[in-house]
Amino acid sequence: MKAHVNYLLFLSFSLVFYNSLSAKTLYVADHGSNTGGLTWETAFTTIQAAVNAAVAGSASDPNAVTIIVGSSGTGHGSGIYIENISVSLAHLTIESESGPLQTFIQAKSNSTHAVSITGNFVTFRSFSIYGATSNNAAAIALIGVNSCTIENNRCGWDSTNKNYRGIFLTGGANNTLQKNLCFYNTNAGIYLTGTTGNRILSNDVSFSGQSGITVQVGSTRNLLFNNILEANHIHGIEIDDSDLNTLQSNTCLSHQDYAAISLSNAKYHVISQNLCTSNSRGLELISAANYNTITGNYFENNALYGIELRSSRNQFIGNIIRGNNTYGIYCYESEQNTLTRNQFDDNTATAFLYYRMAGGENWHSQTPFTYLYSDAVFSCKMGNYYSPYDGSDLDGNGIGDTPFLLSALFQDSFPLADSGANYKVQAWYPASEGLMTMEPNQPGQWQTIPAGGSVIFLSDTPALGEINFDVLSSEDGWNGQILFNTTVSGSTFQIQIGYADAAEGLFVAGGPSAKLSGSANFFQFKTSGAAFAVPAGNFLAVQITNSSSAGRQMYVGGGWTYITPPAGAWEAWPGTPPPPANPADLNDDGWVNIKDLAFLSLQWGMDNCGAENQYCQTADIDHSGTVGLGDLQLLAIFWLMGPDDLLGGDFNSDFRVNLDDWVWLSSQWTGDLNQLIPLCENWLKGVF
Repeated sequence: MKAHVNYLLFLSFSLVFYNSLSAKTLYVADHGSNTGGLTWETAFTTIQAAVNAAVAGSASDPNAVTIIVGSSGTGHGSGIYIENISVSLAHLTIESESGPLQTFIQAKSNSTHAVSITGNFVTFRSFSIYGATSNNAAAIALIGVNSCTIENNRCGWDSTNKNYRGIFLTGGANNTLQKNLCFYNTNAGIYLTGTTGNRILSNDVSFSGQSGITVQVGSTRNLLFNNILEANHIHGIEIDDSDLNTLQSNTCLSHQDYAAISLSNAKYHVISQNLCTSNSRGLELISAANYNTITGNYFENNALYGIELRSSRNQFIGNIIRGNNTYGIYCYESEQNTLTRNQFDDNTATAFLYYRMAGGENWHSQTPFTYLYSDAVFSCKMGNYYSPYDGSDLDGNGIGDTPFLLSALFQDSFPLADSGANYKVQAWYPASEGLMTMEPNQPGQWQTIPAGGSVIFLSDTPALGEINFDVLSSEDGWNGQILFNTTVSGSTFQIQIGYADAAEGLFVAGGPSAKLSGSANFFQFKTSGAAFAVPAGNFLAVQITNSSSAGRQMYVGGGWTYITPPAGAWEAWPGTPPPPANPADLNDDGWVNIKDLAFLSLQWGMDNCGAENQYCQTADIDHSGTVGLGDLQLLAIFWLMGPDDLLGGDFNSDFRVNLDDWVWLSSQWTGDLNQLIPLCENWLKGVF
């Protein structure tokens, strides 16, 4: 009997243990009974106890476990947990029941991290964390881990409830930090060192004692996107001794003693579409911050400089530096930087200050670009727009006829006569995975061209119709440039312009080509002057061939390598799709007339019309399944319409009158109410 009872007890224990592994969810509440954590009643009383239970069960159950932590106001305890938590188990999710405003973790020891994560694939979300205040302690620390997600946490939120650092990443790769709030921490709000490929997205990092986000030694290929950095004691974003990171669409406000974004000994970064306003300096590049791309940013109302430039070989493309920056740009001991298509507008004193510059600055593009301006096509080197410039533009190409004098020693020989938005530049920039985009702000990386081999880059969209790249003369080729990581012999590299079909992606030569000349790591080139066409449905393609005996690395992304077509013709890539055929043109001759009525009569009364029989050979115009009065009515609407006729109100020429036309009209509105009449009369006509 005793053995039988022991067996039943063993069986019961086994079932409970089995259920705990199968459920994969454990609960934490500070008033729980701490008896297994499978329900709120049996919940663990500390988060660490639940983590330990998950670790203990992981040997026989390798699947993911979720830990739900009770919040205040739910009946599941106070929502306050005073402990330091260590998470070593992979594939673990720890989340609060009701979010960070009802769930708090206070570090029991202020000298260690409040939450320390050393397991991969961990998700930690929706807590308020504070009390890790000693040097080098953090609210959340990720140590040598991969593919973790930290989201929707408050890691410090006022001058009392704070940490030394908000979130700390060291080593590891491919982690995601998103929608966290890090306020009032003594050091950095978010601190990265030695990390690769992490995503720092949509965090609010403000009022830190040091920089808001600090990226340190050997951190590479991290993305900082859409973060808000406000009123941190030093910089909004600070990057030191690191390469190849991307800073995009961040907002940096009110760093009144330092720069919003600071790069030091930091190379090959792409800094794009950031807003830096009301800081001491919008951007500073200091101490060998070289080969960076700064494109499409707004630097506004900064007390000293929009840009402080103390480094070399950077490029600035299409930035707006305006609105009471004391100096638009301040250059000191810098050389061989390139500035093109930037807008210097209404800065307070003078737009520029130069002191001890080493020379060689390029205040315009180093090669010509092809662009559309005032409905005409031009090819020219392009400088920058300066609101003080009052020169003429007699030939109407959008480039001032006289240089803009920057100082006694420097000038922009190709100043823009208009703001950059009025120039439509056509150029392709090789980026990752064999693609080319028309934006220079893709993340930078190195692309290997194997010895005796080639790499091919395709446009990211195919041609909608045949696109012809004509030339004005035999001298009118494609212009471009290419950057390598070391000095190479240019004669071993050939560049060919062609296309690739959509199905196989195989390169088809036949366009213009060029060989690089000289020995360098940075080349400008111009191809032969040959016209060619990209057939509809195909991709523009560039093939770069390395005939040397050693593999070489070229830099793609960041806009350093590009091509721009000749100026013989202009059609915005990928072209304008042909208008759809008129559905009432049943015989496909371009007109709706008696011949189409005769065709409709022959099909009259047919049913079972569908895609398999082309809707009764197109006679079922309204796709009702039957050829009848509805189709005759549509034939009457389009009666005598020819290939160039449009419905009144079809402003965008797509043979439909709908909201797309309203949007077009809104953008062109002159205040004339008569413009509304055809729009209203033909509203929703078209049936295309």
